[in-house]
Amino acid sequence: MTTRSPHSAFWSIFTAAVLTAGCAQAGQERTTHFIEPVRAYLSASLEPMMSLEEGWRNPPRIARTRVYWWWLNGNVTKKAITDDLEALKDKGYGGALLFDAGGDTQRGGKPVPAGPLFASPEWTKLFKHAVEQAARLDLELGLNIQSGWNLGGPLVPLEHASKKLTYAETTLQGGRDIAVKLPQPEAKEGYYRDVAVVAVPLKVHDATETKASLAASSTQNPSHQAARVADGDLNTFWVSQGITPGGGPSPQAPQWLELRFEEATPVDRVQITARPGYGPKQGRIEISTGQGWKPVRENLAFQQKTSEITFDAVDAKALRVVFTGADDPRHPDAPRNVQVAELALFQGDQPVFSGGGTKTSSTQLSQFKKKAYYEYPGGFTAAPAWHLLEPGGGSAACAPAEVVDLSEHLSGDGQLTWSAPEGTWQIIRLGYTYSGSHVSTSSGEWVGRCIDYLDAGAFDFYWDEVVEPLLAEVKPHLGKTLNFLHDDSWELGPINWTPKLPEAFAERRGYDITPWLPVLAGHIVESPEASTRFLNDFRATLADLIHENKYVQFSRRAHQHGLGIHPESGGPHAGPFDAMRNLGVSDIPMGEFWNRNNRHRVKDSQRFFVKQTSSVAHIYGRRLSMAEAFTTIGPHWERSPRMLKHDFDRAVCEGHNLTVWHTYDSSPEEMGLPGQAYFAGTHGNNRVTWWPMINGFIDYMNRVQFMMQQGLSVSDVLYFKGENIPGFVRLKRDDPAGVLPGYDYDVIDKLSLLHRLAVAPDGALALPHGVRYRVLALPAHDTYDLPALEKIAELVEAGATVCGPRPEKRYGLIGDAAADQRFAELVEHLWGSGQISTLPTREILEQKQIEPDFTWEEREVQTSKDHFLTVDYFHRTTTDADLYYVVNRLNVPRRITASFRQKGRQPELWDPVSARITPNPAYKRAGERTELELALPPEASVLVVFRKPEGTHTPRSVNIPEVSELLTLSKPWEVSFQSPWGPQSPVTFDALTCWTRHPNEKVKFYSGIADYKTSFDFDERLPSGPDRQILLDLGEVREVARVLLNGRDLGVVWSTPARIDLAPALKTGTNQLTVQVANNWPNRMIGDQHLPEDQRYTRSNFQKFRKNSPLQASGLIGPVKLLRVNTE
Repeated sequence: MTTRSPHSAFWSIFTAAVLTAGCAQAGQERTTHFIEPVRAYLSASLEPMMSLEEGWRNPPRIARTRVYWWWLNGNVTKKAITDDLEALKDKGYGGALLFDAGGDTQRGGKPVPAGPLFASPEWTKLFKHAVEQAARLDLELGLNIQSGWNLGGPLVPLEHASKKLTYAETTLQGGRDIAVKLPQPEAKEGYYRDVAVVAVPLKVHDATETKASLAASSTQNPSHQAARVADGDLNTFWVSQGITPGGGPSPQAPQWLELRFEEATPVDRVQITARPGYGPKQGRIEISTGQGWKPVRENLAFQQKTSEITFDAVDAKALRVVFTGADDPRHPDAPRNVQVAELALFQGDQPVFSGGGTKTSSTQLSQFKKKAYYEYPGGFTAAPAWHLLEPGGGSAACAPAEVVDLSEHLSGDGQLTWSAPEGTWQIIRLGYTYSGSHVSTSSGEWVGRCIDYLDAGAFDFYWDEVVEPLLAEVKPHLGKTLNFLHDDSWELGPINWTPKLPEAFAERRGYDITPWLPVLAGHIVESPEASTRFLNDFRATLADLIHENKYVQFSRRAHQHGLGIHPESGGPHAGPFDAMRNLGVSDIPMGEFWNRNNRHRVKDSQRFFVKQTSSVAHIYGRRLSMAEAFTTIGPHWERSPRMLKHDFDRAVCEGHNLTVWHTYDSSPEEMGLPGQAYFAGTHGNNRVTWWPMINGFIDYMNRVQFMMQQGLSVSDVLYFKGENIPGFVRLKRDDPAGVLPGYDYDVIDKLSLLHRLAVAPDGALALPHGVRYRVLALPAHDTYDLPALEKIAELVEAGATVCGPRPEKRYGLIGDAAADQRFAELVEHLWGSGQISTLPTREILEQKQIEPDFTWEEREVQTSKDHFLTVDYFHRTTTDADLYYVVNRLNVPRRITASFRQKGRQPELWDPVSARITPNPAYKRAGERTELELALPPEASVLVVFRKPEGTHTPRSVNIPEVSELLTLSKPWEVSFQSPWGPQSPVTFDALTCWTRHPNEKVKFYSGIADYKTSFDFDERLPSGPDRQILLDLGEVREVARVLLNGRDLGVVWSTPARIDLAPALKTGTNQLTVQVANNWPNRMIGDQHLPEDQRYTRSNFQKFRKNSPLQASGLIGPVKLLRVNTE
């Protein structure tokens, strides 16, 4: 069975209906944006771009790899620019992303000379020269629209800078006329603007007659005794002994507060209010029933304001709150003491201890700083954020109607004048200030504030001042050579305000934010659940504004010049946005993947962000899914193409189809070799040792990318990720739909669910450009609201298959009680009737008799999911072909039986390393499936293509070839070292060995290319026919080799196994063999550490290597053999 888009009238009707619905909705909801790509060829299409053979042999520019072209500190010259572009053209690249930035001094680097400042007249001349040279060479350019990233620069004024909410609180007694100057909240760089002043009534508890004595482990001085925690005044506090760093509580030296009762007293809750910034951080609760202390709650993490700790009720004779850590803004790692403002004990809602008289309390909402985006919700990368949906506990909530707006009672100098009603009031003054976000990793003086991403006016200000003048200089080349504009990854840190946010919130969420403002200071309004759902709406508004005012505006301004955009707008830093929606306005959605590293971003979840961009491409109808590739921090010139292949192949199996190699450092000749370098990335410029041979790897990627750009992706399951902000898609193997292995899935966002998804006549879920799915899977959290559920109901009624857990509540507060009721009724209708199943997705697929798209078996029996993912795949379909990319993820050879959901067409094997096409492999029909044996070398890949009817070619009798050894080359090798720091005369190697073991230090420390020459006699019959080969097996080669036989260049060997076919140049008799081998730079750089500085051969701003640094294995190590391959 093939998943194929049908050609019928349905598609034209469906497309028109979806577009009409989208336009109608756009008039009501400003955040609905479906922007067509600036060029038609960027749109997904079932039609292939050209014949597969033509594109395979000579991939078009759209399929060719790009580079991050790093203009380090602006230090480039016209000659370096021309040399770089000519080198890229020569090696088969399609273009470059021009990226001015710093990074020369990070991680131990030394400064490189400063070039012209970004966008200055001198820099603009260099930019114009680059565009003109690229036009001459038919290369495509993109431009990063600033120096560095985090959009901004020295010209950004505070009013256009990124902003954050800030607040200060005051407790006042009512029943009187109040005239008080309120403290001003934080003001970075002296910039502060008021948002509102609101008053919250604090609940008052009647004290009981419980008699208790209060003690503390220590007290700093009489004005901060333990009794302060029971005086009902949040402005007084107990301070433990300690005034020097490290004097505060620790697990080894805890501090405590203790209550002793005259008689056993039931207790089940403790409430602790900290002095903000100085309160407890970790600790435990202990009780005594008269027979020693025992813990009732351990490993506590206290809130910065008020913590509520519950436990099973116990009759306590004494209770102790033990502190083992504390906050201290001046000494966060060595706090001086711990400070507590108030302590109260409860049984249920009844206060047990509050120090006599009356007691006020206001519980802090659980994780409110994360929920309101004062802090990242998890790690700095795209961590899951389901925990933001948990309301947590808490009490002392006020109703929205009880919140009093005092904004009109505040004077310009911060004086509050108010006739306050009876009671205790918490006065919250909220405002905004500069967030502190600044441009990162920029050149020279291009430093300064980031723009306000939530304000289109701030973006327009930057565009008009910086981007527009640059585009004017290259106007004839816009949309021809300079085709794309770029803005790099989000690393602003948390931002959560813009001046027009209250109006935007009311417009998008449908209710006034004012009664809920106390929640932004951590107070609970109505209930923990309601307050959490308000913050869900708050984060959704932040995401709306970032999407609309940064990325949609970016697209609009670029499209006016015929330019596309490909910003890294989906993270991976955990900003307050919906990554898929941001990426959906890009002409090319772009993510990133990092090379494997055991020192930085070690976990896959920290380094691989590809499934998200490919899902966006598939859902939003984009042909390309692009990624910043091979980024790494730590290694310098220590990687070669064979070490990058694994991650490229993995990315392709997640839907990647266009690589931007990070990084190509532009390095003028005067900077020496290997020259100036950026602190991160895998260096891949014309200064690396193996540059003359890089085309082997580039050709490989270009072939694969061409094939994976054809037609449409094939997945059986569509997973709705919900509405939670932040919203990210991470690794393919996260498998939120629960379909791996054998099936694949895409992820859809709310916007596309509402406005792009429909049901085809056969019940398939369908998108306007033709991609289809068999099942819609729903998320396992309460993370969508009524409009999404109504759309899901429409899909079910139209015949779609939907599965997933039953939701308990809505995501936000939009609407009223009627919306809650409607949501509950729909849930009961859909799940209660069984129309939506809670069975696992794979079981649903099995029930529908939808077989896996791709399976495989090995001789040894393995059944774990992890094992089956060690052979991965990706599937695309065109009007007349199905293309499967199959990858061995292990570094060992495999023999597998691969099974494809295909029938009626003959498989072909396309080898992307050699470009060899085998049109007639052995295969067999197994019901509705096609099976064939595959021999996969370590970390190898192959394209299995189905396009021609069965019977077109006579299949081979066997599929895994017979390989026999003909001879081992044992003659001496004459080795000539090309670089001037190598031996000046050829060196004879009687036996192959690693250069680092050679007694000649010019060989031992050599980096560069060496020519190995020998001869061999071939007296066997020459190969004939397409299925016969004579392979040269180089054994171990470090790192890359070019093979010439009898003067004919046979190509580059860069992957494992290190083999190449000699048949095109092999002759009977004596054959002359040359193997050019290139290693990496470290050995020469290590050798230079043994030389005086003025005698060293290498020069760079990065010198991480020392005399005793380990040398890298280098050269042709062998053994070198001739192998006969016969598939007959």
